[in-house]
Amino acid sequence: MVRLPEARPETRQDHFNYIRPPAPDLQELQIDRARYAELARLIDQDSRSGAIKNHYAGDGGFFRAAIDVYMHGLIAKTQETQRAQLKCYAGTAGGVIYDEGTVSSCEILEPVGNLRDYDWNFSRLWFSPAMQARRKRVAAGCFCTHESNCYYPSLPFNPKHLIRIKKLEREMSEAWKSSARSSASN
Repeated sequence: MVRLPEARPETRQDHFNYIRPPAPDLQELQIDRARYAELARLIDQDSRSGAIKNHYAGDGGFFRAAIDVYMHGLIAKTQETQRAQLKCYAGTAGGVIYDEGTVSSCEILEPVGNLRDYDWNFSRLWFSPAMQARRKRVAAGCFCTHESNCYYPSLPFNPKHLIRIKKLEREMSEAWKSSARSSASN
């Protein structure tokens, strides 16, 4: 089992992702689920309080960071319950085109077709009966812990989660500004 790093108070910023198949070393897939959930909880707590700098540069920095924090909590819950925590929009909000022309709704599911078979016409393949069937299959309850194909493109289309992310963004921003003001006055 791969040991996740201990949370360190002196660390200003850590990034962690749930590893998914395929992996060069199958032991990498044996994640300590309880530790992942604990790290997600600690990062959420520290981000909400301003104890750590957890935002990107620019106008949307706190929003992007709030998505990351919120997403890790959902991934931990998905892994724990083995149930979808949001509706996946793979094949609607995003997809994958591999270098040889193969197209899929996401990296985890099998390919839907190849652009070569559609005279390199992406629209024909994207709106094909095969891709429509994939969208229907995904909408029926597909779930995973895949960040880039499920969570990032799907969260904006799930209003319940988007509202929670916006609230988290506000909390993080206010806590960080308060922390910065306290530091400046000392």
